[in-house]
Amino acid sequence: GDDFAAMSVRAPQALAMAEALGDEWAAARALNTLGFATEISDPPGGRECLTRSIEIGQAIGDDWAVADGWKMMTATYYFEHDERGATDSLNELHRVAVALHSKFFLAWYSSMIGYFAMHRGDFAAAHAALETSTHYCELVGDPSTGGLTEAWTFGVRAAQGEFAEAAAGLEALIARASATGSGIAVPEIAAILADIALATGDTATASACVEPVIAATREEGPPSFAALAFRAHGAAKRIEGKLDEADAALAEAAARAESLRNEWMLALTEYERARVAGARGEATRAEELLHAALARQVRHDLRPDIAATLDALGALALGAESTTEAVRCFAAADALRAAMHLAPRPFDETERATRIAGARDVLGAETFDKHWTEAAELPLDEMIAYISRARGERKRPSSGWESLTPTEIRIVTLAAEGLTNPQIAERMFIARGTVKVHLSHVFAKLGVGTRAELAAQATKRELARP
Repeated sequence: GDDFAAMSVRAPQALAMAEALGDEWAAARALNTLGFATEISDPPGGRECLTRSIEIGQAIGDDWAVADGWKMMTATYYFEHDERGATDSLNELHRVAVALHSKFFLAWYSSMIGYFAMHRGDFAAAHAALETSTHYCELVGDPSTGGLTEAWTFGVRAAQGEFAEAAAGLEALIARASATGSGIAVPEIAAILADIALATGDTATASACVEPVIAATREEGPPSFAALAFRAHGAAKRIEGKLDEADAALAEAAARAESLRNEWMLALTEYERARVAGARGEATRAEELLHAALARQVRHDLRPDIAATLDALGALALGAESTTEAVRCFAAADALRAAMHLAPRPFDETERATRIAGARDVLGAETFDKHWTEAAELPLDEMIAYISRARGERKRPSSGWESLTPTEIRIVTLAAEGLTNPQIAERMFIARGTVKVHLSHVFAKLGVGTRAELAAQATKRELARP
């Protein structure tokens, strides 16, 4: 019934009563539910309850307690988005489900296989597993797993470019979800619908999809569901140019993802925060966030997300006048999408095409094609290693705050505090003439003409001490 608050109260009450009565059967069943109630916000704590449930079930021959324990155990890894961690539990669930000839448990097993395959970008495997899950759900009448499976199926279709068809299916699903027992899927449905809207630049629809989920989960709802909604809302606000609102929403998403140690969601929020930083002109901050996101995505083989991050890194490299690096990032992203049959997002394509055309003009067609082909044919792990190396080798932009060297930033900070050139020279143990030269470079890079203008800009960027 999606009443998580009541479940969280009644499950421990049931367990306490069962233990007081010495009723192991009821205790095992209560631990199944308590494990789920706990894992929503504390996956490791949920696993402790479920381990007890499985052990009791095995001792008393309660096959349901054992099978449902393994099912809920796999769900702990869903909330953490940890496919590698889920492997053993999924294998055990499959073994028990086959032994019991239980299509109910096989439906959940198949849905989890499809879910993780979708995020790896293995869409053929995702389609097959989710189709199997749907078949089993229809046979046994399981709308809970069925709703999630249907949502993820439409998510796969959207990833492959069927945006309108997937959106229509999701809208029909969300309209009937709560009435038919699929309410637990609503946050996933809303998040996928929002992503489809964002792919076409429809930020109003994206926000409208997730705002009800935010309202329902902000205080006491499952953190993973709230994180999904806040991340999509932050992306919509970033596209609209409402950067403070975007930052606030993404901070909410990150806090919930951090509480679950959900690295997939943390990477998504880092990616979006990087895009916000880039919109503010904070290239260094944007790059740091993108590399943090990329490291998580590589660790968990989140290839569709890696493609988006490569494009964002390419845009930053282009802004830093590292055109070869930019071309290689764009080419690697294209090759990765082609290998997965992942559709580009229409809203991003015009700007991306303009950047690629600009890079071709800078390098010339022959050099551009050479770098593009080399990068497209490079194995992904080698491409990631190249990007990490290039980050350290790239030259600074020729103007703006990101073009300043550490020495120039230190001189700006002291000048903004009101120190004279001789005082700065004494503080930094350099010649007065050197300070003057550095300041002339700073003035040119920032386009300022006086120390007062420099101090005002430094204060705005919080370089000057109060």
